[in-house]
Amino acid sequence: MTRTEFAFPPVLMSPLLGGMEENTQPSDSEVIIDLEVIAHQTWTFLQNHLDPITGLPFDRVELRNGETHLLKITSPSNIGLALLSYVAADQQAFVDRSQALVQVELLINSVKNLKIKQGMFVNWHHTDSCQPVALWPSNSGEECEVEEFVSSVDNAWLAVGYSK
Repeated sequence: MTRTEFAFPPVLMSPLLGGMEENTQPSDSEVIIDLEVIAHQTWTFLQNHLDPITGLPFDRVELRNGETHLLKITSPSNIGLALLSYVAADQQAFVDRSQALVQVELLINSVKNLKIKQGMFVNWHHTDSCQPVALWPSNSGEECEVEEFVSSVDNAWLAVGYSK
């Protein structure tokens, strides 16, 4: 058994490969091509869901009644993912390095404006103002109060993003 077959069993890959006959295993090159497509689609999605002013990534995209709604708040883990995605996109040649550096600089400058508590970034911030979220938006239109807190796990993901 190859590492690829172990990591991506055919039963999981079959929807991606479409139309494969039962008991057929994709070749390594087919798996690689499919993963490259998924990587590019993920990169494109992330790029389309960044605040245009701050470069901060949106936490959530919701589909309600056939309409797309963006939850324009972010967390340290979202920011870490965005930073890592620039590294991966550069390595895969999905983005021009100079363009990526401009976007990363915008993102890092925005992070400098996020609130710190107990030596870590507060978990939820508005992407446009970089201010902590005080009221959490809901589907019903009612908002609930958010108590500021820090998450060591979320801040660790941000640290990973900075380390690359």
